[in-house]
Amino acid sequence: VVKAADTLSHLGHVSLPDVDEQRVAEMRAFFEAQPVYPGSYVAGPERYTLDQTRGGNFATYPLSVVFNCPHLTEIANTPETLAIVERFIGTTPTILGYAAWWSFAQPDYPIEAQLFHLDGDDYRFVKTFIYLTDVGHEDGPHTIFERTQDFDHLRAIRDDWPGGHHEFENWLFGMQRKSDGQAKRVLGTDPVEMTGPRGTCFMANTFAVHKGPPPRKSDRLICQVLYGVTPRLQETITPLRLGTPEASHLPPMLADAPYDYINRLFLDPGEDG
Repeated sequence: VVKAADTLSHLGHVSLPDVDEQRVAEMRAFFEAQPVYPGSYVAGPERYTLDQTRGGNFATYPLSVVFNCPHLTEIANTPETLAIVERFIGTTPTILGYAAWWSFAQPDYPIEAQLFHLDGDDYRFVKTFIYLTDVGHEDGPHTIFERTQDFDHLRAIRDDWPGGHHEFENWLFGMQRKSDGQAKRVLGTDPVEMTGPRGTCFMANTFAVHKGPPPRKSDRLICQVLYGVTPRLQETITPLRLGTPEASHLPPMLADAPYDYINRLFLDPGEDG
């Protein structure tokens, strides 16, 4: 745990144990049976079949669907994973959200998060990612500029930047999307691609400059868990009460400390608390 948290702090990412083939297959089958929103945002009541959305870059599942995915909550609450998160962010974390989306293979141009950017989900946060499809170089791997989550590292780049502090900070924080050429020129290095077979699991601090490029070969399905400190959901959801049929997919350990605290935004404590 200590070594993993230190690697995450230094590089901005760290590998986690792979998810086994059976659980991956069940998770993927669950998502393939659900309607999706076309694009990268969840909006409006109308959803479509997966085939109906393949003409675009993305298809996205709402939080209410992702939270019901088998095994995902259990994976998110693995004791070792939570220990790494706690050591990294400096306190007992809160799970702020789950997400899952398809990136479709096509010769189209990259849009939105397929271009380099940085996230600002919370004051301190980190994300776990799970590939539910094989992800090679041509399948849209998570791509990150290592150490760009580190303010000391960014400060050193800024201080050497010939255009001055203001120009560098405007590029880093003011420009929402950044081209490959710009990012490599400003940051002075090449990014790292997080490739791997389905079941590959890793943690990343997405304050670092990163992207999920559009696949060129095969569609990519990915799950994400967001851990932070501020108890604020990014999308509304009806909490579930443990012990009810609707919560049958949730591990019983969520009733115990510290899991009840970590998952409190998703659990209904009932009248007796």
